[in-house]
Amino acid sequence: MTALFRKYRPHDFTHFVGHEKTKNVIQLMTRRGTLGGKAFFVSGPSGIGKTTLSYLIAAEICDNENFEEFDAGQFTPKDIDDLERRLRSRCIGERSGRAVILNEAHGLRQDTIRKLLVTLERIPLHAVWVFTTTNTGKEKLFKDIDCHPLMSRCIKFELAIEDCAQQIIQRAMEIAELEGLGGAGIEEFGKLAVDCKFNFREMLTEIEKGVMIRDDGIIRGSAVAGSIGGEVDWDAMADAIL
Repeated sequence: MTALFRKYRPHDFTHFVGHEKTKNVIQLMTRRGTLGGKAFFVSGPSGIGKTTLSYLIAAEICDNENFEEFDAGQFTPKDIDDLERRLRSRCIGERSGRAVILNEAHGLRQDTIRKLLVTLERIPLHAVWVFTTTNTGKEKLFKDIDCHPLMSRCIKFELAIEDCAQQIIQRAMEIAELEGLGGAGIEEFGKLAVDCKFNFREMLTEIEKGVMIRDDGIIRGSAVAGSIGGEVDWDAMADAIL
């Protein structure tokens, strides 16, 4: 059976919860035709949408089979040379572009960073690069390496808990109910979010274990049934771990 966090991973921005400003920027660039030819740097805490956002950026440029994903710690200058050759040409498909996703960007090697400084200056208009990292302390991102030359070549998106806390709780409750794994009240889902540090992937893993099932058959504070905004102090929930 497919894990819930995979089953419900958004395939378009309609279902990508929170981070409205970031979504609006990307969708504006897409409408204007200016998304390609750029590099993006996505940072923030674990489990709040960095990987999903990188996939959605790639999906605006290319079909699913035409993006390449790497662990930055294993990424070498030779990989860059090979990629540049492939990126020169378009693919066959509805979206004929190409995308490169580099996860855990704080693990990049110094020689790789030096090579990237040149590569990111000549990204083809049909391609994008996306870097992701959980390390939000950018001044120390690469330890003793000055990261500013690389960062200056990227459009930076820093995802924050306060931009998605309410939506994460509501969406987790909706999914639990859809899967027959709900029954707990919205306050309990809020506590689960705090316990998981608003890591949506971890929340869905806990829900899959049945921790939010209640045996009395009563659905309390259903996120699907109506408005719940007045019942929960969303700011206090987010502040609990900030």
